[in-house]
Amino acid sequence: MRICLVGPLPDIAKVDASLFDGEAARLREFGFTVINPAEIDPDGTKSWRDRMRAHIEQIVTCDAVALLPGWERCRAAPLMHHIAATLNLWIFTVDELVDMQRKTAACS
Repeated sequence: MRICLVGPLPDIAKVDASLFDGEAARLREFGFTVINPAEIDPDGTKSWRDRMRAHIEQIVTCDAVALLPGWERCRAAPLMHHIAATLNLWIFTVDELVDMQRKTAACS
C-alpha cells in the first residue's frame, strides 16, 4: 500500500522534519511505501507553492493518507485531507494504521 503522510509541516523553508521522518520509518517497517512530504524538499529551497504542487503530484498516486498529530493546524494539511477524501483514499491517523498492523501481525 502506498501511503502519503499529512501533517503539520511548517510553512517555512528550514523545517524540523523529525516527526515526518520518524513516522515514515515506522510505517516503512510494516512494508508500506511512504510518501514523506519532508523528503520532497529536504533542503527547504522550494517555494510553498512548488512544494504543494509536488505534494499533490504524489498524493494522487497513493492508496491512503496517514494523518500526523496536529495536522489540522497546518496550512497545507486540510487541503491534502480534502484531496484524499475527494479521491476516496483511505484516511487513517498514523497510530490507527500502526495499531491495525500490529493486530494483524498478532493474529497471524
